[in-house]
Amino acid sequence: MAVMITPLVAALALAATLSPLPGGSALPAYSARAQLYVQEHAEPQEQDHAESTEHSEEWGPTVMAHHIADSDEIEFFAWTIHLPKWKPIQAGPVEIDMSPSKHLVFLWIATLLTMLTVWAAARQTSKHDQADKAPSGFLNFFETFYVYLRDDVALANIGHGGERFVPYVVTLFFFILYSNLLGLIPYGATATGNIMVTAALAIISLVIIETAGFMALGPKGYLGTIFYVPKGLPGFMVPIMLVIMTPVELIGKLAKPFALAIR
Repeated sequence: MAVMITPLVAALALAATLSPLPGGSALPAYSARAQLYVQEHAEPQEQDHAESTEHSEEWGPTVMAHHIADSDEIEFFAWTIHLPKWKPIQAGPVEIDMSPSKHLVFLWIATLLTMLTVWAAARQTSKHDQADKAPSGFLNFFETFYVYLRDDVALANIGHGGERFVPYVVTLFFFILYSNLLGLIPYGATATGNIMVTAALAIISLVIIETAGFMALGPKGYLGTIFYVPKGLPGFMVPIMLVIMTPVELIGKLAKPFALAIR
């Protein structure tokens, strides 16, 4: 930038120095050369600015919106695939539209890829166990993610008994991974960009977490996580603590899945 600005400033200074003199005389030849120099060096900058503006408009929010917004058609190069439109189901005052959309199609694709990945890993594991061989190739690649998710995610955060939730964590990982990768390819869409998808995943996780907590703690212990009263608290403080802490505990249980749904 300094290399471009220095001759431009020098040319402007030269043009100012060679401007018409008080006596009315001027040096038009040098002034014309200076103006020509300025124009020649200004045109590439204006052209670069125009190209930059055009590029920003080309890759602006309007163009990128198709990766986020849902629709009833899928664009693929020069073709447009119109998805079928089904009659909505009327459930009392609620109208449920079960017609497939672009996000739903890519959600199916991500689900299929997840199932194929886990199935291929399980099949190769069975073959290697029968042949008593060390894992290699795709199975070695899969086990790298599996061991990381088991040791550094599930067991590190859940603790004792976390082995039961490793398959669920692995399934979520590959489903979200494929959903995000499908949104990066041309004409693709990110299903996890839809609040309905992330909300469904959050609700499933909430049900699993609360059910596991209820089974591990029992009815009395689980209710203690909602109606929390510290031990050794004076009797007259118990109602006050329940009034204050019960809403806080309920909000705490719902805030985490809500935050996961909108992230």
